[in-house]
Amino acid sequence: TPTTITGVSSYGLSSPVLGDYNNDQIDDVAFAGDLAGNLWRYDLTNSDPTKWTVALAYQPTTQGVQPITVMPRLFPDPVTNRFIVVFGTGKYLGSLDNTTSGSTQAVYGIRDTGTQVSGTTNLVQQTLNEVAGTGSNAGNTIIGITSNSVPASNDGWYFNLVAGGERVVVTP
Repeated sequence: TPTTITGVSSYGLSSPVLGDYNNDQIDDVAFAGDLAGNLWRYDLTNSDPTKWTVALAYQPTTQGVQPITVMPRLFPDPVTNRFIVVFGTGKYLGSLDNTTSGSTQAVYGIRDTGTQVSGTTNLVQQTLNEVAGTGSNAGNTIIGITSNSVPASNDGWYFNLVAGGERVVVTP
């Protein structure tokens, strides 16, 4: 990853996910997160691998607070006909990770527009909520999520995980 971006450090790259935009069975793009919480976009469209490029696709508001440790997933975006890159944050790599305190982790869906998304300013927030089950669900906790519309003018969406210590540490 580049070392020349002001305010960005990168270390501990996750497994990449590869995507093919033109269905020619040749991957055009790859995405991978890092322990600083950055999401990197690798442009693989040039037939000469020495001309492949890497750029920051998503930069968190604060470096190192929401690490990305698992491979992102790609979903088609019907609004832009490109990918939405979905990834979660959190880690279980050190002794201090096994706690219910600390920073709130989240799940993000970032549109691949080829430009950098910074923080959550232009993302639509969805909200997880927990309610006690009733009737046949009595004794259970029911978790729901809002379905706020994500207009084409927004860079994607996100939701914070609700329970203390929740993390995304396996590929969803």
